[in-house]
Amino acid sequence: MNKLRKLESRNQSVNLVVAAFSGPLLFLMLNQLYSTTNFAYLGQDQWELLIFTSLFNLIFFASRKYSSVFLLMSGLEHYTKVIRDVLFISALLTLVIFILNLSAGRSFLLVTVGFLLIYWLPYRKFLSVATKRGLGRASVIVIGNSKFINEYFIDLFNKVEVYDEIELQMPDIDLVLFHNLSSFDTQHELLVAKLELEEKIVGYISNELKLEGWSGVQIVMGPHLMRIRPFLSLSLIQLITKRSSDLLISVLLLILLTPVFPAFYVWFIVRNGKPFLFKQDRVGRSGKLFKILKIRTLSRHSSSEVNETSNESGWRPKPISTDLIKAGKVLRRWSIDELPQLLCVLKGEMSIVGPRPRLLEEVDETYRLTSPVYKGKLRPGITGLWQISGRSMNSIEYSSVLDKYYLDHWSPIMDLQILLKTISAIKLGVGAK
Repeated sequence: MNKLRKLESRNQSVNLVVAAFSGPLLFLMLNQLYSTTNFAYLGQDQWELLIFTSLFNLIFFASRKYSSVFLLMSGLEHYTKVIRDVLFISALLTLVIFILNLSAGRSFLLVTVGFLLIYWLPYRKFLSVATKRGLGRASVIVIGNSKFINEYFIDLFNKVEVYDEIELQMPDIDLVLFHNLSSFDTQHELLVAKLELEEKIVGYISNELKLEGWSGVQIVMGPHLMRIRPFLSLSLIQLITKRSSDLLISVLLLILLTPVFPAFYVWFIVRNGKPFLFKQDRVGRSGKLFKILKIRTLSRHSSSEVNETSNESGWRPKPISTDLIKAGKVLRRWSIDELPQLLCVLKGEMSIVGPRPRLLEEVDETYRLTSPVYKGKLRPGITGLWQISGRSMNSIEYSSVLDKYYLDHWSPIMDLQILLKTISAIKLGVGAK
């Protein structure tokens, strides 16, 4: 296994254990402090405060960002993140105490902030020292200028090899770095994806501090080194949060639709006949096919789904109006035909928000290497950035950019924003078919 990935995996496990135990440890200290000095009053809601403090501590400090070897080598940037997260925890605790009217004095918050800073800053220093020892056993290939690289990495890695360009047969290496690359295009993106498949970590080093293109930049190490990745992975807590919100939203919407569904179903069958649902194979998580569900909008006698007009800039051309059922245009215009996909969400095949579920014919080598859906990082969504950015007017290439941006920046707030903007997109009808 790649030495650096093994090191990051170990860091993640250690972070999880330390974050889980530091919350209860804080309360043991607070109880002792209060019993001896009557300071840091906890009041009558000790268990509630313990749960919330431990939960926030776990969410922030057991997350993926603290396991990266690039972050742990970044000096001031690393400590800035620790301080920022401690302040976030303090703000969240203050909000929870206010909303739930918990019994806790200001001294509790002051001691909590102080404890977390005193606790996490030395621990991060210890972890960064251990990480640098692990880096000393890693092997590195640099594509670029040998003079600059030799001076920069002379004391950091065990073995550094410099090449003018990528070789067809890559040696057993842990880290591949590009040096002074002025732009990052699709070909570089595919190359990074292939290197990642071989479990190599890919980065970018520059004495110009300029990189343009799609590639995500995770962190700057010192003034020069950045990590390049075609996609990230949501942490376990983030995956649980996203799946829980999917289930909650889909169940609530299905409950709201239940009273009107029987009448709508009868009306549809009487006017348009069976079948009620249109089923189609789509590419889901990890490349597995699933049946997407939609309310049928095309006539049973339609010989083709779409007309012969090409639509190179968008996903697919619009269907011929004569092929649509009488209510088909309205169902498509207001995206009502998409509602049965809530059942796909319940089955775990889709998310409420996510990348567009692609047809099998739309899957090429680029998609297999770079798509967060095909790589098993995300489920396709009923709506997403593609939905609020023009829907069918977007090109396939641009949708890939949106997919990776969504994964890199995912948060529950982002999902909520997309859901609210989806309502506006449906109302305006931009790109609706």
